[in-house]
Amino acid sequence: MSGRPGAVQTGRQACRHVIIGHGPAGLSAAEAIRALDADASITIVSEEPYRFYSRPGLAFYLAKRVPQEQLFSRPDAYYRHWRIDTVHARAEGLDPTARLVHLAGGRLLPYDRLLLATGSAAALPNVPGIDLAGVVTLDSLSDTRTILDAVRQARSAVVVGGGVTALELIVFFWRAASRSITCCAARAIGRRCWTKPNRGWFSSACVTSMSRSTPKPSSARCWGARGAWPA
Repeated sequence: MSGRPGAVQTGRQACRHVIIGHGPAGLSAAEAIRALDADASITIVSEEPYRFYSRPGLAFYLAKRVPQEQLFSRPDAYYRHWRIDTVHARAEGLDPTARLVHLAGGRLLPYDRLLLATGSAAALPNVPGIDLAGVVTLDSLSDTRTILDAVRQARSAVVVGGGVTALELIVFFWRAASRSITCCAARAIGRRCWTKPNRGWFSSACVTSMSRSTPKPSSARCWGARGAWPA
């Protein structure tokens, strides 16, 4: 645990800082505020029921490369050390005049300073069927549990994306005995990943990859803007 909060000063009213978002940006901001103002009240708001965890590690958790416990890098002692309070509720509205955050359930959270550090979320395409059961994103720990429940009965999987996270998901679905795996990406999977051992693995795992530039892929081929890379 690095860093050291400043000494507490008395005789003045503490400034109430509210941070909406419990990711790296929110935590870094909380530490910076505490280092400058030892008396400040710091509250982090997040709709998730968990404390900070590594979102980039979710795919590795699904692929059984890391245990769930390893995703959580901030123990309770961290929050006590930096004197950071947490509220697990969805922020549904703001009243800048009254300086209030409206939380789910009707609770009001007053603030003197407010920081929005909500980060990003998966961009869902505006296509028919996007709201059907079985269409999921990988943004949160809750998403991983939804995927784990769904894969028990799934016979096939489609992964949209061609980055490292997509490749980890392909490995996960393959190990989960999905019979058919399709990877859809705007561009073909990077050539750094398309080594001879990986080509053989994609072929043995029956992975089909396609992109917007090619109408129909054949089995065990990776398709992209420059054509097909045969396995």
